[in-house]
Amino acid sequence: MIYKRYFNIIFLIILLSILFMQISCKKSDNFTIKGEITISKSNFFIKTNKGIYDLEISFESNVSFELSYIYKEITYKQKYDNIKTLKLYDIDFGKYYIQCNVYDLRGIPKISYKIDFTKKQYWYSSRYESEPNDNFEIASDFVLTNYNIYSNVGRLVNESDTDFYRIVNDTFFDMNCILTISTSDNNFSAILYDENQNLISNVNKNLPFKFLAKKIYYLKISSKTSDFYHLPYIIIIKPITSLSNFSEFEPNNTNEDANKIEINQTIFGEISENDVDYYTFNVEKEGFYRIIFSSSSFPFSISLISDFGSFFGDYKMHRAGSFRHLLLPKGIYYIRLNNIEKSISKTYSYSIKVENDSSSLEIEPNDDETSANEFTIFDNLVASISWEYDIDYYYIQLEKDQNNIIISMEDPFSILKCEIFVDNIFISSLDIKEGSTQILVSGKKVLIKLSSLNFSKEIVYNIKVGN
Repeated sequence: MIYKRYFNIIFLIILLSILFMQISCKKSDNFTIKGEITISKSNFFIKTNKGIYDLEISFESNVSFELSYIYKEITYKQKYDNIKTLKLYDIDFGKYYIQCNVYDLRGIPKISYKIDFTKKQYWYSSRYESEPNDNFEIASDFVLTNYNIYSNVGRLVNESDTDFYRIVNDTFFDMNCILTISTSDNNFSAILYDENQNLISNVNKNLPFKFLAKKIYYLKISSKTSDFYHLPYIIIIKPITSLSNFSEFEPNNTNEDANKIEINQTIFGEISENDVDYYTFNVEKEGFYRIIFSSSSFPFSISLISDFGSFFGDYKMHRAGSFRHLLLPKGIYYIRLNNIEKSISKTYSYSIKVENDSSSLEIEPNDDETSANEFTIFDNLVASISWEYDIDYYYIQLEKDQNNIIISMEDPFSILKCEIFVDNIFISSLDIKEGSTQILVSGKKVLIKLSSLNFSKEIVYNIKVGN
């Protein structure tokens, strides 16, 4: 009985010892480790359980040391000279092994150190940044695996901190998305790069973008000024499912990457320094169309291109307007927008729409003699100067030696310039104002050129041959 009692006591002590060891060996979220370095043993590993931690490394006296972050075949090193305490933020121990190598003890043979670990408990339920991610090679991974919303929380801990993200569309389909950088102020700079680290676009809070299947992109976030400290940001990638009236999606800098426009659909876009935007639309049946363009500012040139030639080539736009009465054969067309103020580092928003137009009007393009519209003495032509640099040419073959050509308009504020050529010889020039203006023409083969002297909006006019 005595032996049995002793056995039970010993067994209970062993159980309690094992339980105590398990409790004492399990690290809490916040803990401290201590150690000692000497001249002969001056390096050590910094390790803990998987997770994101803030660290504070404190030495007994000033030292110089190097931290090596080891991830697969990559080793990222940072040196610190003559310091006693170092604070590190958002270190990802699920990704990195860290080795500290103290290479200068300042003549002291033995120095104690301690490391305080604080596990991050983010207020945001989704993924978060993992440091270090200061360059392309060690960028934090951001993988898209399906058509869901993705987000990531990060922060810049000081004015010199830079965060890189490696965004991978790991699906087999292209994804039209809105890339959003949500910040508490405007001191953040965000830039998107392709897989070869070539600049794609600046991200001004929101960027509509097409992430191509199985492609890699990089996002760089940094500080514009030094007026903040430890401010967080959130990266959100939201796929777009409805494209009725939608935003431009980068990249669309070439014919091959052109955004597709449906007829009667409005596109909202942005253009920045050195940016070029391409759009494409398909005309399934020959007819009359117009392109309506507006912008917050107008440092633009616009081109309309087809497989059989250009309708307009780099026409400068300085006001809202439209290319009207375009008689377009069946085929595929491209609209190209250029920022003509390339030295100005600003972003301009715009909208563009392609829609059906009436067949009873002037036919564009008619901006030079070779594309002049022809009309007869029986026609009563309704036309317009639709934008600032629009020019309209008309040919008419008259039957009498002397004829009255009547040009009328109802706009009291607009003035048209009319130039008359007979048999390819310039005859006269006059201003057309509100009401009807009769022009006596002597000759049978007449060329009429109309343009605006004070364009502020579309100018609709009527032209016909009088009695």
